[in-house]
Amino acid sequence: MLLKGVSINLVILLLLSLAYEPPMPVGISGRVLINGIPAEGIEVHLKNLNTGEEKTAITQENGWYACAMSGANGHKIQGTVIYNGKEYKKTVIVDLDRTTQFLNFSIQYEETPPSGGGGEGGGTTSPPPRESSPPPPPSPSIHANFTYYPENPEVGEEVTFTDTSEGMITSRTWTIDGKTFDTETVRYTFTSPGNYTISLVVMDAEGNLDIHQKTIYVAPIPEQNKTENYTQPQPQKNITLFIEVKDKEGNPLRNARVEIYQNETLLQITYTNSTGIAEVNVPPGSYKLRASYGNQIKTKRMSFVNDGRVVFLFSPEQRETRHEQFNYLFLIPVLAIVVILIVVILRRRKPWWK
Repeated sequence: MLLKGVSINLVILLLLSLAYEPPMPVGISGRVLINGIPAEGIEVHLKNLNTGEEKTAITQENGWYACAMSGANGHKIQGTVIYNGKEYKKTVIVDLDRTTQFLNFSIQYEETPPSGGGGEGGGTTSPPPRESSPPPPPSPSIHANFTYYPENPEVGEEVTFTDTSEGMITSRTWTIDGKTFDTETVRYTFTSPGNYTISLVVMDAEGNLDIHQKTIYVAPIPEQNKTENYTQPQPQKNITLFIEVKDKEGNPLRNARVEIYQNETLLQITYTNSTGIAEVNVPPGSYKLRASYGNQIKTKRMSFVNDGRVVFLFSPEQRETRHEQFNYLFLIPVLAIVVILIVVILRRRKPWWK
């Protein structure tokens, strides 16, 4: 029984998914007449009563307006015009078999005459109502079309849309990622991957409309490109430290030992040259410098951003002591050779008692 119930639910879900028709851009157009005269600059507020999406269009010199909004078959689009404080509403049911859904407004407005005007009751007779013009039939004089580049865009890559419509186009409305544009060329950058339906509605001076739609796929950024987009840390350029070791009389000390530490880790060991200077190349940072000469040891902690010079001073007496120690050590191998020679000579001589 459980499996049977699951199967029925799956069938119902499948049927619902097949019956569901996702909204797609729909061209909405119409004309606004006030007392039979085309009205320019009138705002037309449009709302899809099924999805809640809202758009605003403004009439052109000939009274026509045009825009695009999402809709599906059977959706109800409501148009509202506010003129002199009064609301005028019209609705249309979306039929995707038609290229454009038309919403026309014919507003009859009576001006209040000045007091004391002629006629009984001081009023004036309003002009007879005039029927609004019917929506124009699709005209072959214009044909909406556009191109885009690159053909396979990725997230974060700028895409250029160009209007290539044919005919005398006087106005155009793009719908891209829920946003509208009215220029001939639009540059747009998508921030999320997926399929996007791009809509272009064009109109000529006679109020003829045409709409063209394309669905493009925006690919995610490949993993290798994500890595490339990150700013790679640049390797630090080494600096040169000149470490000078001399006595307090200013004489350079040769062969002084110099140790370089960072975070208590020994990095380098070097010795001063004949001029009493040792050169080391290290990255910028903080270091502990340790110099030793004879029995003397001195330490300095310093930070460096650029090349630098560090001076260590030692006492002259310690330098002489070091030379004496070195001379005594030199005599050890000499004395060993002398002892060996004496032993050899004694072995070769005959004892006097034999």
